Amino acid sequence: MIALGLMSGTSMDGIDGALIETDGEFKIKSLANESLSYGNLSKEEILNKTTALHAELISQILSKNKNYKIDIIGYHGQTTYHNPLEKKSVQLGDPQYLANKFNIPVVFNFRQNDLRHGGQGAPLAPLYHHALMTRDNLNNLAVINVGGISNISLLTKDKILGGFDSGPGNILIDKFVQKNSDQKYDRDGKFGLAGKVNQDVINILLDTTIPGYYEKNPPKSLDIKDIIYPKILDNLNLFDGCATLAAFTALTISKNIPNTIKNIVICGGGAKNSAILSTLKNYLPNTLIKTADDMGWSNTYMEAELMAWLAVRSVKKLPLSVPETTGVREPVTGGEIFYPGSK
Repeated sequence: MIALGLMSGTSMDGIDGALIETDGEFKIKSLANESLSYGNLSKEEILNKTTALHAELISQILSKNKNYKIDIIGYHGQTTYHNPLEKKSVQLGDPQYLANKFNIPVVFNFRQNDLRHGGQGAPLAPLYHHALMTRDNLNNLAVINVGGISNISLLTKDKILGGFDSGPGNILIDKFVQKNSDQKYDRDGKFGLAGKVNQDVINILLDTTIPGYYEKNPPKSLDIKDIIYPKILDNLNLFDGCATLAAFTALTISKNIPNTIKNIVICGGGAKNSAILSTLKNYLPNTLIKTADDMGWSNTYMEAELMAWLAVRSVKKLPLSVPETTGVREPVTGGEIFYPGSK
């Protein structure tokens, strides 16, 4: 099937779209991708216009790829609330509008069925990471998506060992940069590379950013609102703050990598942050760390590809989550399909 996946992550800086050909299992071929930046839109404007913005990106992709007939759209929507204890995860968006507008079925609400069956509703990526690993005949691998939040997939050739959110990805760095400069984020980690890591602040961050979370055993997942921005950061200059927060992200990731895992693949915005990558290599000196781009995968479009792949699995009633990833009681499928012509 030809599937289009759409992802607007917790950083809320834009939408990524990816077109793939897949059977929802190990056949995965990237065909095209495109991004739409939110530019200077406020958070309120983004939330109010989220479906229209997604429609704009779909239109761009369709106009540039007229040689492909798209069978299904995987539409994640914009997460505004995630609380597994309440069995609740809210993604804004109007899938029926998109299905009617483009005359293509749309899969939405990917997390709800997992939550109904006792899962965390996140992360959804490990099954896709395992499919890529299997396709490429790899073994003993950790795939780490460093978006606003960092999530980890621990994989062997035979099975998924685990999948969970490890802590902050870029969210604290982005907030710090926005408070202390006219930039939205630390592009390529240049601010962090120019600063010094403050170990005393890191020790405080471990206690204050998500109290009790880092010691908690998986399955576990986070909402962006769970991560507290500590006032201690106000004592650091731009460069030392970025260096310290990059090291903190790397530390909270490294604490979750078993000794048996010798290869790591980094994707998401953090794959472009050299300060995160360099400190992660310091924390894991015996591990080979590559970016998704290095692997011939994609730093930027991994999650959009994931949504396309999950949409096909949803149509085929294949599992989207398993006990090892979300803590769900048994493997479950998910997603709701919205067909063109309905109201």
